Amino acid sequence: MSLSNIIIVLHRPQDATNIGAVLRAMHNMGLHQLRLVQPESFDAATILRVAHRCDDLLAATRVYADLDAALADAVFVVGTAAQRHGERPATGDMPSLASAMLTLPGPQPGPIGAVADVRTAQRNARFWIADFRCWIT
Repeated sequence: MSLSNIIIVLHRPQDATNIGAVLRAMHNMGLHQLRLVQPESFDAATILRVAHRCDDLLAATRVYADLDAALADAVFVVGTAAQRHGERPATGDMPSLASAMLTLPGPQPGPIGAVADVRTAQRNARFWIADFRCWIT
């Protein structure tokens, strides 16, 4: 699987420094697609103070009005959240996620969306219908 198929989606990010931290982590891992859904207003300088040498990634970041639009082209969606929810348990841990991703059909599956939503995951229907759910602790 190509890293170019992995999309990171932040759902309603509120802090520009968090966006910067995500961009920096993406840069370090060779990921290139960040999508923001309904972000709070932010300024590029604040983001780039954290995301050193990530100007190109920030320029390529796309903003969406809703989560469905941000994930419309995804063939596999991973939902992450910091809070556990008893009614909707995680479907696996990170090693089992890697195994699941390796079994996707074809040499180049379509985009894979990883949705981070630590505040509203329990209320977010798209998170619960994700192909894979895991908790970030």
